Amino acid sequence: MDLYSREVVGWSIANHMRAALVCTALQDALSRRPGARPLVHSDRGSQYASAEFRTILWRHRLKQSMSRSDAAPFVGTTLRLSHSSEH
Repeated sequence: MDLYSREVVGWSIANHMRAALVCTALQDALSRRPGARPLVHSDRGSQYASAEFRTILWRHRLKQSMSRSDAAPFVGTTLRLSHSSEH
């Protein structure tokens, strides 16, 4: 979800919660917003800490933010896109 516009920008559906699911959703979001360099915020689920997910972040030079370990469960993942004209 883009926190600025509140628009869902990437998604994926599967019958599992493995890393491939979140990787597909992130790649979908990146394909819909070419050139965007979002801050990717998620909970501390193992799929978001996986080598596969972190490799995608590294390839696209994205920053990852994770919620504190004592935060509410199922925080979800959000993308914060900068809409400032100062860039």
